[in-house]
Amino acid sequence: MLLGLCLLLLPAVMPVLAGDDDRLQAARTALEQHDPLEALRHLPLESHRLSPPLVLQSLDIRAQAEAALGRHLDAITTWNRAHALAEDAASRSWARQQLMRWLEGLGTAELRALRSRASSPDTVQWLDEALRLRGIEPPSAARVAVAPARPAVPISAVPLPATVADMGTSVLQRTGVAGRVSPPRRIAVILPLTGRYGSVARGILQGIEAAHEDAGLASSVVLRLHDMGEDAGNVLRHYEEAVREGADLVIGPLSREAVDRLAARPGALPVPVLALNHSEGGGHYPAHFFRFGLNPEDEAVEVAQRAFAQGYRRAVVIVPRTALGERLQVAFRARFEALGGEVRSVQTFPHQATDFGDAIPVGVMGGGQGRGRRDVDMVFISGEPRHARLIVSQLRLHQAGDLPVFATSHVFSGRMDPGVDRDMEGVLVADMPWLLGQTGPRAGLETSLDASLKRWPRMAAFGYDAYRLGMRLGTLQQGGGERLHGLTGTLTVDDQGRVHRTLEWARFVDGSPRVISGWRQ
Repeated sequence: MLLGLCLLLLPAVMPVLAGDDDRLQAARTALEQHDPLEALRHLPLESHRLSPPLVLQSLDIRAQAEAALGRHLDAITTWNRAHALAEDAASRSWARQQLMRWLEGLGTAELRALRSRASSPDTVQWLDEALRLRGIEPPSAARVAVAPARPAVPISAVPLPATVADMGTSVLQRTGVAGRVSPPRRIAVILPLTGRYGSVARGILQGIEAAHEDAGLASSVVLRLHDMGEDAGNVLRHYEEAVREGADLVIGPLSREAVDRLAARPGALPVPVLALNHSEGGGHYPAHFFRFGLNPEDEAVEVAQRAFAQGYRRAVVIVPRTALGERLQVAFRARFEALGGEVRSVQTFPHQATDFGDAIPVGVMGGGQGRGRRDVDMVFISGEPRHARLIVSQLRLHQAGDLPVFATSHVFSGRMDPGVDRDMEGVLVADMPWLLGQTGPRAGLETSLDASLKRWPRMAAFGYDAYRLGMRLGTLQQGGGERLHGLTGTLTVDDQGRVHRTLEWARFVDGSPRVISGWRQ
């Protein structure tokens, strides 16, 4: 802690430490040898230690490497960051030329595709300019109004109203989401960083910070962190503090109890909220109260819809004998039967189970040995990866290996491990596009996570998408087909403020989940 404080007190421009210039040269050489991954590995990890000219060189090499790897949105973000950090007109012009020269080399179709996926206002502006240089008016340009960047205002300089209520009208006029298309400039993040939810919350925070860095908006968007601990009763105090400090948007809280308490706050919300869970009650929500969550029930519903769409009508369910297992089977059954399917059997197993023979009903077994006619045409499972591997193995043992097996994301650890997951052959799983190897705006996010947080990769992706949602809530809620192609799924916002997430589908082949292309058609 003392060392960190001392570093903060050092001059803004520090002398280059021995080895940094060598690292840049090695990165440049690797790039010239067409090895962008090696170039990224050589770049200095702590760019704040570099002098301004070397910072720009480092960012330029990073952007070129990202472009070579096909991470085009990352490359635009990095060059934009170089443009923002440039201290003089000549440096800004150089950064602009580097980016525009690269954009000129892309095809028109690719530029349009990138623009449809871009969420950062700055990225949209660069892509729009590249399209206009070709005489093409960007799609839906009238719908996206990017606020001009302005310097961050210190908290001490923000005039505080006499009461929070006095601030309500002025803030809503400035950020009223129903009509807002400009992104927020001051974001308060309310998370339980200490207590029983601490490790999960820190994973989310790392995702938020990564998205903030990638957006290249550090100079114009202020993040203010509030640690509310595990006591849900603290959420109102931190929300009021965020309002007094001039926040345009609040991201959080996390627990359902805290979401309930904030949703029940008397009066109109003076600052919009993007809660990271759904309320227990599911009833009335105040205006400008958005909910984004990784709800397991939503996954079970998506499994039901997918299976029914493929023609399956008779299901058996095998889930853990836990509160989560109960929630999953109830959600799956309700949706599957509402569509016209039938759940023939629900089987549960204890968390410590290693033998699942008793959980496989006779109705799923193959013919022969007096077993009779099979009366189901699919199996829905959930549980930890070790559970799923054993269940699938024992389905084969009981001559039911030819039945299609659908699963929620819980059966996949999130890490490709073909040797361990070889027993999952053929299982259909719904999960985040990012963890299934799909191209994302932060393809290397997991490599930036602290070692202690690598067990929460989904939470980091959740935080990353939460930040990007917060920057686009105004345009997303306006409808018109607006959506965000995020790390956690394809995200849309309904007129009640609920964020809907469409997952990606994959099938385990040779021990790894492979995305099923074109499945939506």
